Amino acid sequence: MSDLLKTGATWLASQLKSFASQVVTYQRGGLSVSLAASPASPRSQADQNENIIVRADDQDWILTASDLVLGGSQTLPERGDKIRWAKSSTETQVYEVLAADGEEHWSWLDPHQTMLRIHSKLLGAE
Repeated sequence: MSDLLKTGATWLASQLKSFASQVVTYQRGGLSVSLAASPASPRSQADQNENIIVRADDQDWILTASDLVLGGSQTLPERGDKIRWAKSSTETQVYEVLAADGEEHWSWLDPHQTMLRIHSKLLGAE
């Protein structure tokens, strides 16, 4: 059963890359890699009064973990990393990897560690 689930996770990752992704540049210091990432709605949070909070400048990204290679080594996201997305031919949005209130800055999407969900905040446009 486990192999079937792993096969399914791998298939889903390939489908996201093929049909629901954008090319972004993932950057840490002087190292960068272009990869396919799927923009995802950030997880919503409830405040003390049970109101749902979603910040307009928050953005989550889903990507295949094996694509996150910096300096020749597969790596995991770190706070402060940058994600650059060419939203149009004249505008590149820059996001910083960071944690939402009370959450980690990234998480695995599947038990086989095929895909990552990375939380980020919009810094601005270039």
